[in-house]
Amino acid sequence: MNLLELRELKTYFNTGGKVVRAVDGINLTVERGKTAGLVGEAGCGKTVTALSIMGLVPPPGKTVAGEILLEEENLLGKNAWEMAKIRGRKISIVFQEPLSCLNPVLRVGRQIEEAIRLHQGLGQPEAREKAVSMLDLVGIPSPRVRARDYAHQLSGGMRQRVMIAMALSCHPSLLIADEPTTALDVTIQAQILELLQGLTQELETALLLITHDFGIVAKLCDRISVMYAGKIVESAPARSIFKHPRHPYTRGLLNAIPRIDRDVHRLESISGVIPNPADLPAGCIFHPRCPEHEVICHREYPAVVQVGTEHWVSCWKHAPGGVF
Repeated sequence: MNLLELRELKTYFNTGGKVVRAVDGINLTVERGKTAGLVGEAGCGKTVTALSIMGLVPPPGKTVAGEILLEEENLLGKNAWEMAKIRGRKISIVFQEPLSCLNPVLRVGRQIEEAIRLHQGLGQPEAREKAVSMLDLVGIPSPRVRARDYAHQLSGGMRQRVMIAMALSCHPSLLIADEPTTALDVTIQAQILELLQGLTQELETALLLITHDFGIVAKLCDRISVMYAGKIVESAPARSIFKHPRHPYTRGLLNAIPRIDRDVHRLESISGVIPNPADLPAGCIFHPRCPEHEVICHREYPAVVQVGTEHWVSCWKHAPGGVF
């Protein structure tokens, strides 16, 4: 059963008389107890998707169409007060830069306590003990001492652990992790990923992992959706994506990854850059960078078609009747 389902979600920004289609009609599902990955280059709309789910899209952005179904309840029909009660209790998010998210003038333990008291109705002594136990759960040594520290007194890895403790303190059904390891070194990245994997399994929390790193999704994800310029261009189980990528963009991303089982002198790259979201090309939005494009790719955007078991792709190459 799907815990989260996005249906034709559209989030636009009106800036300078132009409409920026940051998220343009995407469909995405996250199953209960599973980990889904949302992958793509910087600027493709991944973070805006997360903010749309949380109801935190900053002005002048606005979710203009679609549905965000959490446990079959449409979040787009909620007002600000109702969403405030859902955030932290049913859905939590971990951002990529914890230092900019944690309050610099409050001790980290106090910040975790606030979420617990708000959503679980505990008194201050009980909330304080719960905050300490959450810091212990995420592997912070001497949690009672660290709870009295400020964010600037902690390392990057420990700050991210605090964010994870805060996000999971009320045992939400869904955790969104938006590039949770970007600012960390490789060793700490591995520790944070193992922590996320272990805790979501232990607490039976579904995870939506947003990243540009296919190495991360290969390790954690059950299903992967590939995003480009505001659209999902391919979605499939992780094994299918890695064994049989169908979209040229997905193949380009995978070919750009260094691999020890291939002897190459130069890594492949995808030519060009992501188009300006306020001035997208006609037809398939990937065609200016696609090595396999044909005339029809310049005229019309391809429909989403099924090409395998739970494997969907939006590319004219796989259109019914064989356009190519």
